[in-house]
Amino acid sequence: KRDIYDLYMLKGLCLREIGSPTDSITAYQEALESSLADTDRCRAHIGIAAAMRVIDKYDEALSSLAEAEEIARASNLTFELSQIHYNRGNLYFPLGKIEGCLEQHMIALETARQAESPECEARAMSGLGDAYYSQGRMITSLKYFRQCIDLCRSHGLGRIRVENQYMTAWTRIYLSEIQGSLEDAIDA
Repeated sequence: KRDIYDLYMLKGLCLREIGSPTDSITAYQEALESSLADTDRCRAHIGIAAAMRVIDKYDEALSSLAEAEEIARASNLTFELSQIHYNRGNLYFPLGKIEGCLEQHMIALETARQAESPECEARAMSGLGDAYYSQGRMITSLKYFRQCIDLCRSHGLGRIRVENQYMTAWTRIYLSEIQGSLEDAIDA
């Protein structure tokens, strides 16, 4: 039974990452149905929410995160709480809830540090960079993107680094750092 859950979770992640969010949701729902423990259900709900965000099912994604958060708080799952707040921040962004987005990513960063997860910490910094970018606070945005990239370099998180490197290029354009922007774009 454990292997079945793990395989559905992996399938859900892979499908989301290759651009098949609807199939990803189905796989995560299968994982949810085969879950053995609260922690498993929590993680499946997080996966469902992450895939729903891709296809703009924001209300359903927020509901799934609420279910995950209830489990995570009851079991003191700081790693999962960081993922929940990160995903909620990502959902608030397209909804135009920028203050909520900023707040959720701040909480994600705090819980990532409590969980001692460099990956969650880097993702939260990326979310903060996006939130500040959307507010036009380019110096602060650039600071978070750079911190994210530095953390990624020191922990071998290449995928997250690449996702954020191009944002330093865009941010630096607004700061009239054209040569540096070009260098960051080429690096990305």
